[in-house]
Amino acid sequence: MVPHRCILAAKTGDLQTLKDLDASGNVNEDIEDSLGATPVHHAARAGNLDCLKFLISDAKLPGNKKAKNGATPAHDAAATGNLLGLQWLTSVGGCNIQERDDSGASVLHLAARFGRSEMVQWLVKEGCDPMVETNSGAVPAHYAAAKGDLMSLKLLIVQAPRTLNKQTQSGATPLYLACQEGHLHVVEYLVKECGAFLDLRAHDGMTAFHAAAQMGHSTVVAWLASLPDMDLSAQDNEGASAMHFAASGGHARILEQLITMRAKILKDHWGGTPLHDAAENGELECCQILVMNQVDPTIQDKDGYTARKLANYNGHMECANYLRRMENMPLLKDNSPSLLKEDSFRRSKSIVRRQSGGDYYRSFNEGRRELLNFPKEMENDKDTILVKSEAPIYPQPPPLPPPQPTPQLIKSQPLARTTSASNSYHCTSNVKPFNMVHPTDDSSEHIVELKSETLLKTVGFTTVFVGNSGQLKQTFEEDEKENGFLPLPVDEVSSIDVDSLVPTHDERGRPIPEWKRQVMVRKLQARLQDEEEARRNQIEENRLLGDWPPWKREMMKRKLDYEKSEEERKKKEEQKEMREQSKMIKQLGYDESHLTPSQVQAILVRYKFSKRAPESGVIAQEKIKFT
Repeated sequence: MVPHRCILAAKTGDLQTLKDLDASGNVNEDIEDSLGATPVHHAARAGNLDCLKFLISDAKLPGNKKAKNGATPAHDAAATGNLLGLQWLTSVGGCNIQERDDSGASVLHLAARFGRSEMVQWLVKEGCDPMVETNSGAVPAHYAAAKGDLMSLKLLIVQAPRTLNKQTQSGATPLYLACQEGHLHVVEYLVKECGAFLDLRAHDGMTAFHAAAQMGHSTVVAWLASLPDMDLSAQDNEGASAMHFAASGGHARILEQLITMRAKILKDHWGGTPLHDAAENGELECCQILVMNQVDPTIQDKDGYTARKLANYNGHMECANYLRRMENMPLLKDNSPSLLKEDSFRRSKSIVRRQSGGDYYRSFNEGRRELLNFPKEMENDKDTILVKSEAPIYPQPPPLPPPQPTPQLIKSQPLARTTSASNSYHCTSNVKPFNMVHPTDDSSEHIVELKSETLLKTVGFTTVFVGNSGQLKQTFEEDEKENGFLPLPVDEVSSIDVDSLVPTHDERGRPIPEWKRQVMVRKLQARLQDEEEARRNQIEENRLLGDWPPWKREMMKRKLDYEKSEEERKKKEEQKEMREQSKMIKQLGYDESHLTPSQVQAILVRYKFSKRAPESGVIAQEKIKFT
């Protein structure tokens, strides 16, 4: 349906149109969109204070009318960071600051969920209870941790220390959510400064370490693994270890880290190895890593499936062909970690992706486009959730610069060994969703997510706010530092024992020379530093561009993109030069692995000299010297 003119005027801040409509008798309290949002809701979320005051004071519209999911205009103002609007609504407009929607979410929950640090501070000062729970046991600190909003989290924990290890009805703690979302600075704060319990598990047995590995957050995994009491081989209630989750998600880098750090390669309760999970999901690189580290591809689970059969059954022919070849080859050596057998039941961790069906409101982008028509089924959309699936969905904040591409959500499905090709996340099998009850009927149509792209155990848990994930990410991801509240800088690389991540022996069991290991350590450390620097630069760029007019923002963005492309070009040229040097060394008959960097440079310099000089036997003399 086409939005009413009054709603469009409230959205865009067109006060004169609102006055004209009111004068002609076309403004009344029956005007609402398909989700029950009134013009007051739209004015509150868009930050149009003049329109908000006119609609309530002059047009006499109720300021506390609820949408279909129980959200008041105060909830909308909190979700979009409209502090002035919220203050006016609670003091003059008739809204109650303690009002809760149908899911039990308060205004403070919404402010924390969207990283509105200034608003969180004001709400706590005004007497909002930081221990208030949603219907599923989530407190505002859960939302702040999942968002990565360290300033809000600190404030909430100081006001209510019991929130530090508070668990939702499904067992999620703030630390668990921070690990799952990859917020290393929050993880460090919770563990180092607050002493959060690392051994608290979700009700399905998953630890924070499992969550970080399953989501592919390698820096968080490495930092947690460096802690003295961390059990790298811990298993959940169904026998799955961090290695199972990394393999099923295709996180090859984490898989290598775990193997290098001597994590045990275990079987789950169904008899499946990490190789089974990697093959079932078509993760060829993970399969190769595991086979090279002595995971026997001929092992059968309790259903009689080998990894190859699972890959073939699910249509992953490249993995199946590779494993078929490996089944006919002997293992390279026998001194690898043994596979320990566990009993009971095993879940499949197949992942498929699903596009979110809708949101409480469509996002307000820069052009302030009109709301699109919503299909009825969007209200019944059930995505990844942290608390129960009956929480309401809130509006998007005002327009911001275009964000980074958004990962999709996940949704749990019935037991199956097949992997769908559709665009959606879901975990087949009898996996119990970690932080939620499976939505089964229309009563769970309103879902609040803590983060739109989060998943847990490839099944779906994590958010408290479900809807159009792309649009949620579009307007919120780059808003983490709004109003000058910046997350504390974190030196991720310094916290990681990089040296322990570099192997001491190569694939054939031969010791790697110490000088070469140090080169590998420096390269790994440089890569981690580059990743952290790129992340910080992106956040700083978003902050700088956010307050500029569109034309200036676009001009600066083009300049920054050009500089980035130049840097990439230079890196590629350097890499090409290194490849050419390696090729030249090989053509001259040397084994580069037995040469130091200085010897390599000396050979190259003399070779270039010999090309300019007559045939003089320089190359032959070099080979005698360096051999």
